[in-house]
Amino acid sequence: MLPPVEDPLKGWFGDLSISDEVFEQTVKLHQSDVRDCVIIRNGIICIEYLLMDKHIANNTLEEVKADFEASLFSAVHGFYKSSMSALRSALEVCFEGLFYHYKPREYNEWLKGTRKRIDIKSSFQSLRKNSSVFRNYDIKFKLENETYGILYRHLSLFVHTQGQRSLEIEKRKDIIPHYNSQAFDEWFEAYKKTFEVVATSFLVIFPQILASTDECVKDIVSNLPKERLVTIS
Repeated sequence: MLPPVEDPLKGWFGDLSISDEVFEQTVKLHQSDVRDCVIIRNGIICIEYLLMDKHIANNTLEEVKADFEASLFSAVHGFYKSSMSALRSALEVCFEGLFYHYKPREYNEWLKGTRKRIDIKSSFQSLRKNSSVFRNYDIKFKLENETYGILYRHLSLFVHTQGQRSLEIEKRKDIIPHYNSQAFDEWFEAYKKTFEVVATSFLVIFPQILASTDECVKDIVSNLPKERLVTIS
């Protein structure tokens, strides 16, 4: 009779449990920042709610919201590299969804799994062709460069662990995550910037969002710099 197979997770899986110490330290030292992140997440929910009649955009924002939530959860528990990866995913989903807003037939093909994903650069090219408002905004304010040339490339450094900063963002001697103030601060700036780009893109294409009298709009406006709001309106 063969001996029982030992559970491969026994003995070390417990070390992978979420670290309450990291969470408590993060919330204690960054209470205001964490609160701002929750409001940002609520701003995405607001956009989603106000576009409930646009099913492709609405479905897209549901996925974007999930990425922002995953990013926040990872960051407050010390998984900084994963938190950056989730933000990059949010950008990819955002522009892929806006691409399909103008191409519902292709969207149905994508849902069936018969169509490949659309990269951000291709999404921008398509959006410029299908939305004169988006094209004019991009020409004037260089949104593609801000999104793909700067932010997306920055987030990709951490996804691919490219360079010293991305290598050390979650450097540790064991498998237990540890609080890192510098890593949190860098993630927090990326979190805000990703929301700014996502919100701007949706507001440009769907200006009715800012025209809404719904109280939730304040969660969007409060997290967009004044100079950004001026460009949109």
